[in-house]
Amino acid sequence: MLKRFSNCINSNRLKSTIKVGKFISQQFTDIFLDYVYPLRCPICDKIIEKDYIDFSEFNRQKPFLEQFKSVGGKQRLVHDICKTKILNVDEPCCMKCGHPVVDEATEYCQDCIKREHKFRQSKALFVYKGHIKLSMYRFKYSNRREYAKFFAKKAVERYGKWLEIVDPEVIVPVPMYHKKEIKRGYNQAEVFAEELSKLTGIPVDSKTVKRIRDTIALKGLNPTERKNMLNNAFFLDNFEKTYKRILIVDDIYTTGSTLDAITKELNKAHVEDVYGLLICTGKGY
Repeated sequence: MLKRFSNCINSNRLKSTIKVGKFISQQFTDIFLDYVYPLRCPICDKIIEKDYIDFSEFNRQKPFLEQFKSVGGKQRLVHDICKTKILNVDEPCCMKCGHPVVDEATEYCQDCIKREHKFRQSKALFVYKGHIKLSMYRFKYSNRREYAKFFAKKAVERYGKWLEIVDPEVIVPVPMYHKKEIKRGYNQAEVFAEELSKLTGIPVDSKTVKRIRDTIALKGLNPTERKNMLNNAFFLDNFEKTYKRILIVDDIYTTGSTLDAITKELNKAHVEDVYGLLICTGKGY
């Protein structure tokens, strides 16, 4: 009996040691990766220094693993001064698309008053103007995929409660036309979706919704032109899952035409509620 008890204690100690070893290993791996691929501030694009662990401050009387968990892997994702240079989407905002409105008495923006959207509701993090416009350009075209960490963190801070309420079963990034994605090397919406999934635990499905038409850039088109351009642009590939609530994520909301076009296809597959979460919202009307 004593031998079995002793073996149990030794086994637990071994497991604890392995856990500590994994945490320490991850910390030094992060240090190496930050040196080779340093994170950049999504607003100014300058390198962000990481706050590494000072082991000399550890209290020997407290559990080592608990202390390590509380401080390990800390990383600022944006410079404090840079956070003041972007315009967050705050209340009051449109109850449908999430675009800022003039006052609390205004429930819907002018676009949502004029047009009926197919999606249930959408939210956005930032107003698409000033420094965030340059940030989005680098995120899309200059391989600044690490920006997605900041965007996802802001999304959870700002809309974590909303996500709990709408309770999406899966995150679907707006797809790119396959040739464009190959040329660019990545889909920024999918990168954002993956980071959001890490923080929320909501799985990502980037395979089901396909973009089957190579549409021209929608910038500069009015809502009607955008709708016509996106007609039959999306296709559901072997959609057999019984999703009822889906969250669509993308970089910029302008008129909602992309969200509507995807929602139209999902509704055909009996998806009841489609929500949107966008990094930025612009004035599309």
